Amino acid sequence: MTRARILADYVSSGDELADKAPLASPAFTGTPTGITAAHLEAGVLPADVTGGSGLTALGTVTAGNLSNTAIVYPAGHIVNVTNRINGTREVLTDFSSRVFETISVNKLVAGSTLIIIGNLSIAGDHTGYLQQGWKYGSGTEVLAQTTQYNGNAYGRSLSTQAVITGDTTTGTQNLVFRYYTATGTGTHRPFLVYNINATDDSRLGQTNSVFTIFEVLT
Repeated sequence: MTRARILADYVSSGDELADKAPLASPAFTGTPTGITAAHLEAGVLPADVTGGSGLTALGTVTAGNLSNTAIVYPAGHIVNVTNRINGTREVLTDFSSRVFETISVNKLVAGSTLIIIGNLSIAGDHTGYLQQGWKYGSGTEVLAQTTQYNGNAYGRSLSTQAVITGDTTTGTQNLVFRYYTATGTGTHRPFLVYNINATDDSRLGQTNSVFTIFEVLT
């Protein structure tokens, strides 16, 4: 057989193989075994691996350093919540400025926002106009709402809401809530009794004034 003939047969057989349909890879139907945590811990997941709906075995993370500075939380994330409940009855006397609550707040993040929501349990009327103020540490006092004059001695709830922004301090400081007159003069009371109870009406137990402070990332 000549060299030319051998070369022609070789080329012809290659063309025939190329014309045949490629073999499909068989589908994997079994369950892989022998994979341990050590196999996974030794490698790094590629950047294109995503969670998907099947990645639910992690459950809820209950341990670890969730306050690590390398973690970036989105704006609007609540990083701390402080509650204050006051159930001590007080009969008010006249004043031009009076502190009603001093709340210890541990601010975790510089530049975060404090959102304050509170309800005061009170009874009676005295003055129709007084100013609420909230001040955190040595920062600027934030003005909130006024009082409410109903013309009777019955019990009711007064609300207060305030937002403190731009404070760059961290750590534990006092958050102070007061009623006062902007003029600094006069003798007034926003109501007659704070945190009313059965002394005011036998149908009552001891009521509470409740304040919640949210620290929110901006």
